[in-house]
Amino acid sequence: MEEITGYTYQTSDYDRFTRLEGNRPVLDKRVTKIKTSINKHGYIFNPIVVNEKFQIIDGQGRYEALKQLGLPIDYVVANGAGLEQCIALNASGTIWTMPDYINTYCELGNENYIRLRDLMDEFPELKTNVKLMLITGLTSVPTETVKNGNLIIPESLAKSARTDLFFARKFSKTLERVKGTPAQYFYAIVFASHCGADKDRLESVIERSDLPPAPNNRIALDTISDIYNRNLKISANRIYLYSLYEETMTKKYGWYGAKWGNKEKQEEQA
Repeated sequence: MEEITGYTYQTSDYDRFTRLEGNRPVLDKRVTKIKTSINKHGYIFNPIVVNEKFQIIDGQGRYEALKQLGLPIDYVVANGAGLEQCIALNASGTIWTMPDYINTYCELGNENYIRLRDLMDEFPELKTNVKLMLITGLTSVPTETVKNGNLIIPESLAKSARTDLFFARKFSKTLERVKGTPAQYFYAIVFASHCGADKDRLESVIERSDLPPAPNNRIALDTISDIYNRNLKISANRIYLYSLYEETMTKKYGWYGAKWGNKEKQEEQA
C-alpha cells in the first residue's frame, strides 16, 4: 500500500527563497554546469529542499540556475531543517571541503574559526593540511572536531601559530624538491624550532640537503634530526626530535599546549 507523505510545490516567485546562514556560497562554475545540462537535456524534475522559513537546505545551485534561466522552482518543505541537515544533505553530493566548514562557522560568528581563517588566508602558499598541522601543533588534525565546530584557537595560540607559519613559509621552495608530500617535513622543521634548534642552522642545513620522501612523521623527524646534528661537536646542542615528539603526543598536546580532549582545559585557554 502506498501513501502520500508530502507535497511538491512550484513557483516562479524567486524572492520567496533565502540563503541559509552558514551554508557555503554557490560557485558560478557549479551554476553554469547545471544551466548547460538543462539547456542540453532539458530540466529533470528535482525539487530543492527548503524549511518553513523558505531557507534553502539543499539545491542552492539548482535554484540559481533555474532562476537565471527563468524557469519555475519545484520545492519541498522540510519543517525544522537547519544547518545540520543542510551539511548532511550536501555531504552526499558535492563534498564539503575543510575551508567550507571553516567559512560556515566564521559566518556564524565563531571567533575560534575566524582566527583560524585569518591565519589560513594569510599564508596561501602553504596547503590546508600543512596550515592546520602547524596551527594546532598536531600531526593528525582531528577533522571531525573541525567539522563539528569544536576547534579551539585562543588568541595566544593564533599569535604563536602566525610566527611558526612565517618560519615555515621560508621552506616552501626548498621542500618542493621532496618527492611525494612535504607536509611531514614542514611539521618536523617547526617542531625542531620549538625544541631548541637554532633557526638559522635549520635553514642552512635543510637548504643544502637532499631530503628523502617522508611517508610518515617519524621519518621526517629523524631526517631533520640527522642533518641538523651532523658535524655538531657539542653534544648538548644536538636534537632528537622523535623522542620529544612521542613525549608530547602521548599527553595529547600540540607543542603549544592546546589540550585536545579536555574541555575544561580548552575553556581555560579560550
